[in-house]
Amino acid sequence: MTSTNPKYAPITADHNWFVDEKKILRIGPIDTDEDITTWTYKWQFRINEPDTDALITKLNAVITADDNTKCVDIPIDDTDTVDLGAVNGVHALMRIDSGNEGIISFGPAVLRQSAVRKE
Repeated sequence: MTSTNPKYAPITADHNWFVDEKKILRIGPIDTDEDITTWTYKWQFRINEPDTDALITKLNAVITADDNTKCVDIPIDDTDTVDLGAVNGVHALMRIDSGNEGIISFGPAVLRQSAVRKE
């Protein structure tokens, strides 16, 4: 079993993550010598850490990892956020392989509302 030290990685207003848009959130680089493309991932976005219900959950099927850059990309669809409005929340990326569960990255996350609306 290899563990990583969780990395504090806030998604700030400077990341320009807006409601009702497609976005790729890139996490990394991850500090490990392992091939991160073999890991199983789960990413969640919540209003507060103790909330039981995540606003957005992304699983391994859509998350992609690049072992050369040691970065993980989390695709956000416009439909994931269209009903949310602006949110000051928290996020975390976890490794969920059996026997290797652990937080990879975490921090506050700002989802912004734009003045422009899609028709």
